[in-house]
Amino acid sequence: MTFTDGKPTVFDVKSSQRDAISRKIMTQARLEGITFHDTRRTALTRLAETFGPMELAKISGHQDLRILQSVYYAPDPSDLAKKLD
Repeated sequence: MTFTDGKPTVFDVKSSQRDAISRKIMTQARLEGITFHDTRRTALTRLAETFGPMELAKISGHQDLRILQSVYYAPDPSDLAKKLD
């Protein structure tokens, strides 16, 4: 297992490196005004359609589930009703 900034991680990239790499990729792709956080939020929002808050917390590294529930995990009530059938 690799550790970055004292935390276990899949990739051996520090947060400052991640931000620099992200900015470089966005510039090359001519996606001005889009940040790493924007892409992370989009990915987590889409993953929340498949995974529940606990699983999403493991994927994202969030320690506070309230953030996941209020920002990313917002299932449509009709989708929840379908799960009851």
